[in-house]
Amino acid sequence: WITSATVAPAAPEEVVTPSLDAQILKQLEEIMGREMTMRLAQNFIEYAPQQLITLQQLATNDEREGLRRKAHQFKGETSQLGATRMSDICKEIEILAPIGTTHAITACLAQLQTELTHVREALTQVTHDDG
Repeated sequence: WITSATVAPAAPEEVVTPSLDAQILKQLEEIMGREMTMRLAQNFIEYAPQQLITLQQLATNDEREGLRRKAHQFKGETSQLGATRMSDICKEIEILAPIGTTHAITACLAQLQTELTHVREALTQVTHDDG
């Protein structure tokens, strides 16, 4: 139920990976059933933008430990859903929070926002697929 439309454009030298890992979504469906998996996806679609806003506010306020903790939390949530690139970006923010420059953290947050758009589009497509 994941199509090629869920693949984000990549730089010419970058390997294209899907915004969502279809295997993880399939495993979730096998474990939780389709209805619960679709509910989880819909909740993420609604919930994730607020998580990004919170990360941005923590960065703006230079609350480094709060930023690290929230990035760690969001990393786990995105990973469990199969949004591996989002999870990787959250990991980078988690690492940068205590030691990184504001510029580096801001750049990661911009990447996270872009990837969130791709993931939300892919999940919307998945939740509207009749299976």
